[in-house]
Amino acid sequence: MDVFIGKTWVYHHELSDKSEHTFLDAAGVPKETQTKIIEAIPIMIFSKDGDELTIRIESKDHVLIRENKAKLGIESDTVTPDGRKAKTLMKMEGGVLKAEVKVEGLDFVVSTIHEIKDDDLHVTFDIPALALKTTTVFKNEK
Repeated sequence: MDVFIGKTWVYHHELSDKSEHTFLDAAGVPKETQTKIIEAIPIMIFSKDGDELTIRIESKDHVLIRENKAKLGIESDTVTPDGRKAKTLMKMEGGVLKAEVKVEGLDFVVSTIHEIKDDDLHVTFDIPALALKTTTVFKNEK
């Protein structure tokens, strides 16, 4: 998990899948919120306090979008970027952070995989029940 900690990861739309809106539509995110999320140029910051992991997402202007805290292997109450309540179970597998997210009001699970590839953070969102997948890329801004 330490590979994610202490770095500032900045979203790069040009390196990400262009299927973000299709994915966000399927996840029930309103169009206006989709545009705000993408145009905010999100920054992702991971921190750790004991066995608790914090994932903070803020805008390029450092305005908090959301912050979720969880302990690996324990289901936690979290919030989606558009403010919906969710239950999330995170685990580490071979340097990859995986999460299963059950969003209130949806009848399917959203899986996320955070992994480092070529010094970039790749976050893959997957809805197996709908055969939808998209990957966003964050660059490490040193």
